[in-house]
Amino acid sequence: MIRKCFVMMLLMGVVVGCAAVRPSQQDDPPVDFLSEEVAEAVEIINHRAERLPSGHVDVLLVCISKKEKKSIWFDWKTVFYDQRGIRVEESEWHTQQAKPKTAVMIRASSIRRDIENFRFLLRAPQ
Repeated sequence: MIRKCFVMMLLMGVVVGCAAVRPSQQDDPPVDFLSEEVAEAVEIINHRAERLPSGHVDVLLVCISKKEKKSIWFDWKTVFYDQRGIRVEESEWHTQQAKPKTAVMIRASSIRRDIENFRFLLRAPQ
């Protein structure tokens, strides 16, 4: 299982490429946990961002459920910011299932072309 996750992350690195858009701090994942329950159950493995030839931004978050025996559910959304740090776009909330010890890929794309930064928001299902 760990080998599968490693191979998947390696392939994603090749496909997605280097980040042309960056989160505020490169070392920290661009994730805000809005509930303690989800923060304790989900581990962030990797994140990527790429500016497409069209100017839009494609972002990817890879996380894994820390739970041993039970699936977890969480909601997520992506928020995009312009060069001034102003929130200019955000996705709808999406509900995601993460099976025990299984990696999950979350992907979103911007509509606007003036995106400079982004954050993923994760919370307990509403």
